[in-house]
Amino acid sequence: MLFEKTATAFGLVDRVAEAVVQLVNSSGRHRIACHRGCGTCCVVFVKATHAEAAVIAAWLLAPERAARLQRFREQMTLWHAGMGPEAALLEELATKHDTLPPPEPEGQVFREACRSYSRRKLLCPFNAADGSCEIYPIRPIACRACYVADTSAYCALDAAGEIALVRHSKLTEITGLARRALREAAAAVGRDTVAALPTEVERALAILESASH
Repeated sequence: MLFEKTATAFGLVDRVAEAVVQLVNSSGRHRIACHRGCGTCCVVFVKATHAEAAVIAAWLLAPERAARLQRFREQMTLWHAGMGPEAALLEELATKHDTLPPPEPEGQVFREACRSYSRRKLLCPFNAADGSCEIYPIRPIACRACYVADTSAYCALDAAGEIALVRHSKLTEITGLARRALREAAAAVGRDTVAALPTEVERALAILESASH
């Protein structure tokens, strides 16, 4: 049931996101800048529910993906070594609030912690050598709903210009509903946790592997 609800949530977000992307590209004024291999945003904090992480973990545990799973585990060693104290604060705020950044005054705390986290330049453990995402088909909602218009030149932290994030009320609404649905589904099986994507996937892998023994 958890996997089915996650697949439904992913599909819903994808349909709305694709419609928004088409709207931007067809406007004649802007173009979506995101493309395979960019990877600039792969150093930002990405939260994941247990439902999202469980789907990713199950996908990685398929025998044909043994090499990807091994690369993830190798990269997690580096990620843990470089992770700072702000990660725990971000996870705490992500657990407390469905929508990020949270309302003030915690919003300012969240933004500062995000900047500190990004400055560590910790690549997501699922980021391949060519900059592509190795879990793209089952990536979390945070990665499905984020798009940049016109140029990715300003995506890097402290870039000279302002990043043009694509925003649409319907996409915001749907992502919020999807996240809440996934937390409720995870809570129903006693796993209402939210953490950094690598942390939650590592936790889900341990649960699935323990259950298989």
